[in-house]
Amino acid sequence: MSYIKIKRQAFQEAENDCTEALNLDDRYIKAYSRRATARKELGKLKASIEDAEFALRLEPHNQEIKKQYAEAKSLYEKRILQKISEQEKQNVGKLDTKVNGHIIQPVSSSTQRKQMTAVEDHTKINKSGKQAWKVSVQELASRAASRANVLAAQNITRPTTAYQFEASWRGLSGDRALQAKLLKAIYPRELPYIFKNALTVHILVDIIKCVTTFFM
Repeated sequence: MSYIKIKRQAFQEAENDCTEALNLDDRYIKAYSRRATARKELGKLKASIEDAEFALRLEPHNQEIKKQYAEAKSLYEKRILQKISEQEKQNVGKLDTKVNGHIIQPVSSSTQRKQMTAVEDHTKINKSGKQAWKVSVQELASRAASRANVLAAQNITRPTTAYQFEASWRGLSGDRALQAKLLKAIYPRELPYIFKNALTVHILVDIIKCVTTFFM
């Protein structure tokens, strides 16, 4: 808390202290809350959301942590929207599109708007082309997900706390094979020390589903 009060110069130290505290006691709610604050100030918004979310699972009616979670999530969403907006501006500046076999290149802002309208009209008319575009986007998303899963499989490490386990488990969501690999990385004798009394119902049910699929 002292590091947080010092503000800008010491947010990293605050995060490090909270991490050390959680290594000693992974149910220490104040450590999650203060680390969420430090990470938000450091710009680590996704990690801040995860800390607040895990703290809420331990103490669902904590109003302060609910507020933290909402603030971090709002900032994260604004950042995503800003990135999308910047990307769209870059795309408009680089517009080079074929419509009816003719190449359209940017000349001015007003011309670009007219050209974009023409492209949109052409897309609406050419429904089969639109469907093909959707398919290609789905294929790209699928390939990206596959690559992400390969990288995740290479980086699976044995968790030592319930927080680390849940973060890894959520990161592998949707791929039971990788989740099974994570379970196999944990020695059974370590389970009571990892989860203590922090194992939530939905995680337990998810683990059981994975076990019934891969360990029968």
